[in-house]
Amino acid sequence: LAVLRALADAADEVDRTAAMASFTAADGEAHRRAVARHDELRRQLDDVLEEARLLERDHRAEARRVAERLRAEEPSTAIADTLTGLSSLTAELASVLLGPPRQASTRGAAAAFRAGLG
Repeated sequence: LAVLRALADAADEVDRTAAMASFTAADGEAHRRAVARHDELRRQLDDVLEEARLLERDHRAEARRVAERLRAEEPSTAIADTLTGLSSLTAELASVLLGPPRQASTRGAAAAFRAGLG
């Protein structure tokens, strides 16, 4: 980001000095320095962008390798086993706290509600 800001500032300086370059030798020299600075900053930005492209390429390649390795491995049953165990534990805890399940009455919603209340 700093290089982009510096490059924008350098481009402004090139434009400003270009207008003055035809008037005096000093202005011409200032314009040449501004152009050289702009060119150097452009090279720096190009280097940064190239490094970013290489990092992205390496990152994507590693992500593909990890994805392929994960697809090739047998899926773990640890999570499913844990969830099943928690499900059983939750059901048992509910039966202790709430008591055995009650049969709902088939005589309507009000009767089912009363039966649920005990």
